[in-house]
Amino acid sequence: MRFEYDLTIVGGSVLDIFLNIGKFPVRKGATVMSPTMLVQPGGASALAMIASRLGLKVAVVDRIGNDPNGSMLIGQMRRAGVEIRHMIREVGSQTAVSINLVDSAGQHSFVGYLANEGGLETGDVDEATIMASRSIFFEGYNLTVKGKTYEAIMKAARVASLNSIHIYFDPGPLIGKIASINEFIGLSRTLFLNTEEARSLARLSKVRGSHHRAPTAFLKGKGQREVVIKRGARGASLVSSGSVRYFPPFKIAGAENTIGAGDAFDAAFIAGKLNGLSSDRACELGNRIAAIRISSGISAIPRWRDL
Repeated sequence: MRFEYDLTIVGGSVLDIFLNIGKFPVRKGATVMSPTMLVQPGGASALAMIASRLGLKVAVVDRIGNDPNGSMLIGQMRRAGVEIRHMIREVGSQTAVSINLVDSAGQHSFVGYLANEGGLETGDVDEATIMASRSIFFEGYNLTVKGKTYEAIMKAARVASLNSIHIYFDPGPLIGKIASINEFIGLSRTLFLNTEEARSLARLSKVRGSHHRAPTAFLKGKGQREVVIKRGARGASLVSSGSVRYFPPFKIAGAENTIGAGDAFDAAFIAGKLNGLSSDRACELGNRIAAIRISSGISAIPRWRDL
C-alpha cells in the first residue's frame, strides 16, 4: 500500500521560549534578566522537524492560534519540510507556549500554556489522513481532561488501531494524570517512557520492584508491542517479548541543558524504524540524535542520507 505520510503527529504543537537565569529559585518580587533568548518549536513540533530531517514525510494535525507565536511555529515547521496543511489557525485563540527557565547548572523548569480552549477538535481529525499514514504519534499533555482535544486524539488512535497503523505514544510527565491511560497504552504499539514515567507506570499497575517490571508485565501476551525507556545520561532500554536490552549513551562534550532530548530520541527511534532499522539499532540512533540535539541544536542533526 502506498502511504501519503510516514508519520502523522496528532496534537502537541508548542512554541518553546528559552530564558537563562543565574540560579533557582526565582524568588517572589525578583527581577531576572536573561542574557539570551531562543524561540523555536518544541515538544511534538520539534519531533516533527527532527523526523523530517531524518528522511520521513511528516504531517501534523492540530489547531493553533492565529497569533504571532502560531505564525512563527508554522514558518519554522514549513521550512523544515513538515506538511502543515492539516493545521488549523483559529482566530482569537493563542498558540501553546512553554517558557523554559534554565540556570547556570543546566537545571530547568517549565511554565506552560496549553491553550486547551483553542485545542484540537474531533472534526479536525480526518480519518482519511490517518489511514494515509504509516504511523501516528501523540503525547500525553492534552490527555489529562476528557475534553475536545482528548476526544480528538482518542479518535485518531482508534482509527489507526482499527486499520493496523503503528501507534507511537509518549505519555510524558503527566502519565499519572492521563484519563483512561490503559486504553491509550493498549492501543499503542510502541510506548516511550523515561525512568520516572516507568516508575509511575509501575505504581499505576501495582507492580513492585524494578521500573522495568511494569512494562514487562504489561507486554506479557501482547504480541509485538514494545516499551522504550529513555534513561538520560545512562542511555536507553528496550522492553519487548518479556526481555530487557540496554543501550549505552552517545558521548558528547557537554550541553547547556537536556530540554528536548526526549523528543529527539522519539523522532530518531521512529525514523530509524520506518527507514528499516531494527528496534535495537533505532535505540542506538535515538541515543545519538538526542545527544546531538542537546549539545548542538536541531539544525546540527544530520540528514538521513548523511548518517
